[in-house]
Amino acid sequence: MVKYVVVFTFIMDLSESVSAAMQQQQAANVAQTELSDKVKGLQARVLRGESTGDAVQDFLLGGYGIFGDEARFELLQQFQEAIGSHQGEPILVRHGGYVTDKKGAKEEIAIIGENANENNLDNHGGSIYVQTGMHLDRGHSQINPRKDVWHVRNSNLMIPGYKLLGVPGPEESDTFTIPSRYTAVFVGKDAVERYFSLKEIVNQQWATKGELVDVKDMPTLDRSNTDLDRGYVVALALLDQVVPKAFAQEHDRRIESDRKSLLENLYRHVALYEHFNIVVRSQCRSHRRGGSSESMKKKGEYENKVKHGLKEAIRIGLFMDSEPFELRPGVKIHTGNYIKGLGKEFHVYFAGAEMDPRFASWGF
Repeated sequence: MVKYVVVFTFIMDLSESVSAAMQQQQAANVAQTELSDKVKGLQARVLRGESTGDAVQDFLLGGYGIFGDEARFELLQQFQEAIGSHQGEPILVRHGGYVTDKKGAKEEIAIIGENANENNLDNHGGSIYVQTGMHLDRGHSQINPRKDVWHVRNSNLMIPGYKLLGVPGPEESDTFTIPSRYTAVFVGKDAVERYFSLKEIVNQQWATKGELVDVKDMPTLDRSNTDLDRGYVVALALLDQVVPKAFAQEHDRRIESDRKSLLENLYRHVALYEHFNIVVRSQCRSHRRGGSSESMKKKGEYENKVKHGLKEAIRIGLFMDSEPFELRPGVKIHTGNYIKGLGKEFHVYFAGAEMDPRFASWGF
């Protein structure tokens, strides 16, 4: 009969191992290579499913092999506390961009959901998730995001941990010094509103480093540096949120001045596009070949003008306008329906809108 002997080997609890390694680090009596091996061993244990008892420490160790870094530990801990205490409020993530203005930046905005700071740190992938259900984004390199349309994304907001923590990412070099790759995070109604109220971000500390921005560190708004971004109104509408009174008033004021010329030009360009489309079809039938190059060119020219006008109309939120608008005596349009109809016809709409049930009426 074969006897099996079970040998129990005591393995130090992970939290105890971390404490011991920190003591050795502080005592400075361990060679750097030996300490590095110890940290790698701790990282491997986290990735196998062990825990230090602290989700933030697990994430730093498992995701990035960061050990004993109090500054980054506190940053991530503050982030977790912030999203936990601002549930139901907006969160804005700003990636990159130039220091002198908002050009080149990519902005993501969402509403923080319930229990957003629970089980949201991916130890294996090094990503930070915020339970939002959906989020919006706009902007890319060389473009001012204020000129861009919000894109609807049906997924939780994800922040690459290395961008917030300011450590080398998967494709980065050992020295992480390029400002455009930093990420700043604004949590809560006050901080996000302040961001969208600023005319520019020149000389702001968060323009050149990744950090969780405290509203107390943001500039006080006055007449010289305030320029309310209408894109915030559109974003809040898409996120089913109440628009702050000041933004709503500014949006309406500017819309009123833009709407007439924009809709008149759009109406005229649509009519010219339809005219040259008929001409091209007529030429095709009569000559049994493609229309004349001049007619084709004109058709394409006005099609592009219609699309450009539609993008601008969507950007400033005219698709939400429920009021009739008189283009000229006897000619009225329902602005919102008009924009939606043209958007469907010319295939101009929010990227990702066809995936969102709130845009079902657009008929994708």
